[in-house]
Amino acid sequence: MQRKNLFALSLAAAAVLLAGCDWTSSSGDSSWSGSYDEMNFGGTYRITSITQTGTSDSSDTQPVQTKSFGSTAARKYTYSGSIGAAVIPGSASIIVSGIGQFVDLNSNGTLVGDGINGTANVTYNTGDWSFTLDSNPGDGHAISVQYQASPVSSGSTIVSYTGIDTTSFDKTKVSAITVSQTGQHLSMHFNNGATMSGRFTSVRQTGKVSEDTGAGANTYNAQFEVSGANGKMVGTLNYDYPSHNRYMDGTLTYGRNTFDVHAIGPAWTESGVTTVNEASN
Repeated sequence: MQRKNLFALSLAAAAVLLAGCDWTSSSGDSSWSGSYDEMNFGGTYRITSITQTGTSDSSDTQPVQTKSFGSTAARKYTYSGSIGAAVIPGSASIIVSGIGQFVDLNSNGTLVGDGINGTANVTYNTGDWSFTLDSNPGDGHAISVQYQASPVSSGSTIVSYTGIDTTSFDKTKVSAITVSQTGQHLSMHFNNGATMSGRFTSVRQTGKVSEDTGAGANTYNAQFEVSGANGKMVGTLNYDYPSHNRYMDGTLTYGRNTFDVHAIGPAWTESGVTTVNEASN
């Protein structure tokens, strides 16, 4: 009897050890542990929340400059010019003294009036600008452009210091991420067209089905890093088997902005039966 009790205790201890085991990524494919093969994070994740948390310092490191372009004339409504150099998106504003200014709220080159009525645009790759007023400005209102110079030459594709495209990121247009997994390798496709790839950096089994009662679940916590031309994301994927519930939490760096992203995994079809996460309904 005592030997049976010792054997049962040994099994329980082994289960605890297994539930806490770790895998850490290396540069080689051979490092992947086959014990995690049942863990599958593939599928389309619905983003439940995405919150901007900050702006990186790619623009803050450049000084604000001002360039003058003459002044207004009575009955002349349209004005244009060029800074003659690439400009960091979102940093340009066109000032008409005594009237107001045009500012870029979305970093997309379309400026809106602040105290001034009209339309304005800036082409950030070249520094070209133009604006049209809705009413006669009168003579002598000085025109100037404030901006931050881009670290690349005029006409080039504008990139930040980290090599990430500084295209404006509209979080309202991102609602889903499709994940593909092969062993430790991951690729993520955002529904706005951005694509990133990378790998798990570590995996931990956090729970295990009881061999005696069948209760519980095999649960996994996987840390990941992915990157692409549009940005990078680091975070955590959680998965449990056999319910196939999957969740994603990550920090997304996209252009000059950072976001907290939370998403829930898709329905899972197995043997003709579809299980849908209740939170996704």
